[in-house]
Order: sequence, then structure tokens, then C-alpha cells
Amino acid sequence: MMKIESYRDLIVWQKSMDLAVRCYRAAQALPKSEQQVLGYQLRKSSVSIPSNIAEGHSRHSTPHYIQRDAQEVGRMINGLVKSLERSERTRGR
Repeated sequence: MMKIESYRDLIVWQKSMDLAVRCYRAAQALPKSEQQVLGYQLRKSSVSIPSNIAEGHSRHSTPHYIQRDAQEVGRMINGLVKSLERSERTRGR
């Protein structure tokens, strides 16, 4: 088994970085009218995942790590839902 010396050794961090790259590309492909709000939210939330993993790994405190990630993910999901709802209302008009 490989010893984890850095957050960069964590497969979850590596995969979340891959996801962030794909999200950045997807944000660029959005219509211009969606890039500013939805694109920004997509980029911000996708890069937040590997950032939180790296920060949590440096804390060496599992309970704190779990709590901070759960709260952060909850806020990101709520922000995405609100953004999508605004987008739907705007399109419906």
C-alpha cells in the first residue's frame, strides 16, 4: 500500500482536480448569457472540492475535516440550486 505523504497522493484529490478541469471546459462552452453567473458558480464550486481536500488534509483532524467539508458542500449545492432557479425564471419570461 502506498504511503500518503501529501494530499496530492490522494486519488480523491486527483479525480476532483480532473473534474475541476472538465467543469472549467464546460463553463466555457455555456452560452455567453450563462457564463457570467452559472459559469462562475460552476468554476468556483469545482475548484473548491480539491481545495477543501487539501486544506482538510493539512489539519490532521478528522472530525474538523468532515464537518468543514459537509458544510461547504451544502452551501455549494444551495448556491447551485438558487442559480439554476434564477436561470429558469429568467428563461420562462
